[in-house]
Amino acid sequence: MKGIQVIAGKSFLVCRRKCLFESSERTEMIKIILQHGQVDDYELTLRSKDNRTVIVSLNAICFMTTLCTYRIEGSLRDISDRKKAEEELIKINKELKINKKLLEDHELKLNQMIYNLEESEHFLLKLILQRQILFYYFS
Repeated sequence: MKGIQVIAGKSFLVCRRKCLFESSERTEMIKIILQHGQVDDYELTLRSKDNRTVIVSLNAICFMTTLCTYRIEGSLRDISDRKKAEEELIKINKELKINKKLLEDHELKLNQMIYNLEESEHFLLKLILQRQILFYYFS
């Protein structure tokens, strides 16, 4: 791993001048590339010189150039907007589940109220009928 100092490829070199890899992610990324020979859509967090976080997707391949030297080439794609949209979708889905549960609870209460009203109506009709019968017999 000590021999790997430069990440080759135009996209990487441009990014390297303007962005910094999170050191733990960089080490893990290089380890995975060396183990598997390549990575597809590997997500990394970069920090720009102005301290802005940039989430990127990495596609890279590893070449052995000499006996103990490796070269990694690939490209980065900024997926920050996509990640923000995914987070917003997760937030909206959580709110939707909460609202759905509230709606189900209200529906249950409403059905209970309707049932109670129907029982009350039935009781009142029975009472009216009894009064009419009494009125008929005693009039």
